[in-house]
Amino acid sequence: MVLSVPETLQAGLFDPLGEDEFWRTVYGKSWHAFLQNPSQQDRFEPDFSHASFLRLMQVPSSWSQANVKLVVHGEVLPARKYCQPSEYRRDPTVLVPDWKIVKTILSQGATLVLNAVDLWHDGANRLAGHLESLSLCRAQANLYWTEGRRKGFDIHYDAHDVFVLQLTGRKLWKIYQGVARNPDDPVPPDQLARQRAGEYFDTVDLKAGDILYLPAGRYHEASVYEQHSIHLSFALKLLRPKDVMAMLFAKMTDKNWVNEPLYLRPQAQNELRDCILKLQTEFQTLTEDPTFLERILSQAREAARQRDGLNWESGS
Repeated sequence: MVLSVPETLQAGLFDPLGEDEFWRTVYGKSWHAFLQNPSQQDRFEPDFSHASFLRLMQVPSSWSQANVKLVVHGEVLPARKYCQPSEYRRDPTVLVPDWKIVKTILSQGATLVLNAVDLWHDGANRLAGHLESLSLCRAQANLYWTEGRRKGFDIHYDAHDVFVLQLTGRKLWKIYQGVARNPDDPVPPDQLARQRAGEYFDTVDLKAGDILYLPAGRYHEASVYEQHSIHLSFALKLLRPKDVMAMLFAKMTDKNWVNEPLYLRPQAQNELRDCILKLQTEFQTLTEDPTFLERILSQAREAARQRDGLNWESGS
């Protein structure tokens, strides 16, 4: 089920560029900032209100050390510094955040990260579903909350495309020329990351109401310009060619001859060439099979969340 996009975003999500132009010329090719008129700083209200996330944080069943992180100077703090066992959980190894401790650490300049808030927050759930319907991939929303003029993470890239919605405050995003060849690779240590990031390219000053799109692999870093910043990051977990390859090979294993041993001898290049040509013929046949192609697209759609309801109604 595809839920409707929040009312405040039904029109103008990609303005002033426009939705059609974005998906045709920008998506997957380059970063882009959708900067709004200053009078529209409240355009994410009430769907993504500060109060709605504060209410959400008070639901005990929502949060544990698995989806709550505190980051200081690029380092993730150990969960036991701000989490403790809960009497509401049967498993004693599951820790839940102590929000008083979280608030104290947050006030000292840390960044609070709430992962997968789209499972619990109505506005985030509906916007993630909308992005999934446009991109044919899974979208996950994470909340980033920083107090003080700090940065939570060092220069890095993401393994997925990202849409950033600046909800409150301001954040400066530095964009670099460098793009990681394989975004799935771990981000290198800071000094090496800065070398690979290449030359500084541009700075985007995101204010409340603005949106930033970053394709996977683009080096960037962000810091709070004022004393407070909250933004939502929608990560698109895209299908990769290697995923398609895995589906192709899975389909090929249905054929008996694929599992037969190759009795190669020294200088048996002809036999090996014949095998590769046979595989090539099979792959070509699959690429011309609309049923198989639709199966790949169906798997991409099925990777998206089932968004016909929430784990908890936030009332946002």
